[in-house]
Amino acid sequence: MSIGQTLVNYAVKDGIAFINLNNPPLNILNIKLMNELSAALDRASNDASVRAVVVGTAIERAFSAGADVKEHFPDKAPGMLDAFTGLIEKVLFFDKPTVAAVKGACLGGGFELAIAFDFLVSGESAFFGTPEIRLGAMPPIAAVLLPRIVGVRRALRVVLLGENFPASEAERMGILTKVVPDAEVDAEAERLARSASEISLSTIRIVKKAFWGALGSNIGDGFELTNNIYKEELLKTEDGVEGLKAFLEKRKPVWKDR
Repeated sequence: MSIGQTLVNYAVKDGIAFINLNNPPLNILNIKLMNELSAALDRASNDASVRAVVVGTAIERAFSAGADVKEHFPDKAPGMLDAFTGLIEKVLFFDKPTVAAVKGACLGGGFELAIAFDFLVSGESAFFGTPEIRLGAMPPIAAVLLPRIVGVRRALRVVLLGENFPASEAERMGILTKVVPDAEVDAEAERLARSASEISLSTIRIVKKAFWGALGSNIGDGFELTNNIYKEELLKTEDGVEGLKAFLEKRKPVWKDR
């Protein structure tokens, strides 16, 4: 099944939703594209046949070169920031596994979007960066997420210098899940999605909640949060018991995703 949208292409194949940004020439993230991507994610979430999502690009030269500069001015920036933050939160806490498939430029808002995914696959020639500071602006999502992903010093270097860096360096910093030859990006992203799709979706959702919630806490509070989620949510799911029974009975679990 394929559904054409103005700035976002959507297709489902064997339980995987493939969403490609398609806003030539560089997949600039204007509010219209953000809204279409958000709607595509909702479609994937509501489709019981979909067990994982891959977001990539229909344009070889860019995953996304960032948000629309024209929407950074005072009259439009508040609405743009609200739309973008809502999109990032939707990706972070999406109820199914997510994979970003990055080719070419991944800059500014495009970079912030990519780091919100569960897995990030990149081609060898892709490059990354947050150039906002060179325009007198800032990357608000990266300011929150990037220190949690790579640490404070590396995050400051990326955000304060605004320099581009290659996929090899992004991998060393811990930003990427894997770097592959450019021609293998889509195949590797699909492989990861299919592997993740074999896991209970109810458990995926709960683990994401625990993971990102604990990152904002001190160690003691983090332990309390994750233990409470385990006891009060995970152990009350059918899949939380099924996985244990299947292991003891030496069989493959039959997930009900609840």
